[in-house]
Amino acid sequence: MDEVAAHLEVASLEPIGLTTLATEKPASQRSLSVLHVHSGNLFGGIERAILTCVENLHLAPSIRFEFALCFTSRFSEELSAAGQMIHKLPEVRVRKRPARPRERDERGSGTDLRRRDHAR
Repeated sequence: MDEVAAHLEVASLEPIGLTTLATEKPASQRSLSVLHVHSGNLFGGIERAILTCVENLHLAPSIRFEFALCFTSRFSEELSAAGQMIHKLPEVRVRKRPARPRERDERGSGTDLRRRDHAR
């Protein structure tokens, strides 16, 4: 097994620029940053699950959360109270898609001919 591990370290990882298994940081020294991007104007099951994770971050000190939210709401207030970093995004704007021009019948009434019942 040691020969296989040594072969992997030298032949597979070093030529492509990755650190070898022997020099990789132990799990206790690695960190993970997570950016949650959310509108922030809703509060339901997902938001509750995220807050539960935030409340238990002390169990995984190598994980760090940050949040990018569009609205100030209950969700952002609870995150702030828990000491989380919040980045404010501009509020979301919804635009209506322009309607497709309707096919005009011979009278030019604008009736959509595709939906007309032809069974007379």
